[in-house]
Amino acid sequence: MRNSVITGMLVLWGCTDKVSSPTPMGAEKPPLLPFPSAHLVVDGRISISPDIVPMSVDGTPLALDRVNGRAGFSVVQSAVVDFGVALDGDTLPGQGEALSDGTVQMWDLEAGLPIRCFAEVDASPELNGEAPVVIVRPLDLLPPGHRIAVAFTSAVQTADGD
Repeated sequence: MRNSVITGMLVLWGCTDKVSSPTPMGAEKPPLLPFPSAHLVVDGRISISPDIVPMSVDGTPLALDRVNGRAGFSVVQSAVVDFGVALDGDTLPGQGEALSDGTVQMWDLEAGLPIRCFAEVDASPELNGEAPVVIVRPLDLLPPGHRIAVAFTSAVQTADGD
């Protein structure tokens, strides 16, 4: 089923300072989603600009000092992806289902091995009035120093059945 992976939706991040890439498609600043992303790593360090992070309800900016400057993302980091449309949660893999043949997959790109994961639709989309994001959670520790990819296959459907 590897061949059915949608190449247009590949989320990639590193757990180390090995990943360094320019902002996507000549953008002035990187997007926050998907998160985490190799586009949030500059010169081998996480560098998230405060102007791309949502503010709290009272207008307080999110403190980024605990994240910025680190050499990579956590080995238990979930991936958050915003397709801009609601997805059918029944087409996402549950906790006991996903490996290399699941509709959503995590891959260790250094070792070429699948990582057990599951995916879920955000349970509270009504808070922001937008389409819910998808959260992909690893079921195993991600290998430190490895690039990790999240892939969505063409079997993932929208809530409208597309």
